[in-house]
Amino acid sequence: MCKGLINLKISGPSLKLKHLTVLFCIGLKKIEVQAKNLIRLVYAGDRLEFISLNVPHLSDVNFRTESSNSCGAITYSRGKLSSDVPQLESLMLSVVTNEENKILRQSTLFSNLKMVLLVKGCGGSLWDFIPLLQASPYLRKFELHFNTRGSLDDEQCFMEKPSDSPHLHVEEITLSGFIVSPHEIEFATYLLNNAPTLKRLTIFCKLLFYGIESPTLIWHSREEVEKLAAKPSLKYKKTDEGVLEQLRNLERPGIELLFA
Repeated sequence: MCKGLINLKISGPSLKLKHLTVLFCIGLKKIEVQAKNLIRLVYAGDRLEFISLNVPHLSDVNFRTESSNSCGAITYSRGKLSSDVPQLESLMLSVVTNEENKILRQSTLFSNLKMVLLVKGCGGSLWDFIPLLQASPYLRKFELHFNTRGSLDDEQCFMEKPSDSPHLHVEEITLSGFIVSPHEIEFATYLLNNAPTLKRLTIFCKLLFYGIESPTLIWHSREEVEKLAAKPSLKYKKTDEGVLEQLRNLERPGIELLFA
């Protein structure tokens, strides 16, 4: 954390920096990076301008802007990131408002992206994330996590449903924080219908929280989460049966479907 820093410039022809983390620098307006050895970039904070001049090896990006005053933060990451960092393989991104969700529709092609992990606030439509999936033709793993409980406008969401678009390489999907609304079920159904190589779909009613600096679960280890999925709690048993019945009507042989 830092205060008073307005512009951050990191550059140098012989810079050996491989990992860069910038957390909650109050007042920071711009980050400019020229680091040919940089592999991983983590940013958490408010609205700013991000400029990547020379990051040929940057493959892992984590942008977290979940504070209440960060509406519209880092629009760069939704627009130019794919063209400025074409070698990107892993993207962790928080989405706060409907305005930010719409920016996802502007995504250009992520030709090497294999993993996307989204952390979402309440409200809005889940269909806003489909263009990002469509812009990632080689995506293998997709995770969507609500960080708070909230309702969705189901009527509007059904009206916005996109046409089918196969995601040919997606093998694993994890969804958490679901309240099992009609829109959420429709979204999960869409994913099942459009992921022909899918091997596993896991849906959690629990809120799963991730750390700021890495896609690591807080409070639950990955092993504990696996156990939760294997043995759903009695609290959700009745809901499990109804949701699983709907989704299993679409289930193809070879898909592992878990609900907890």
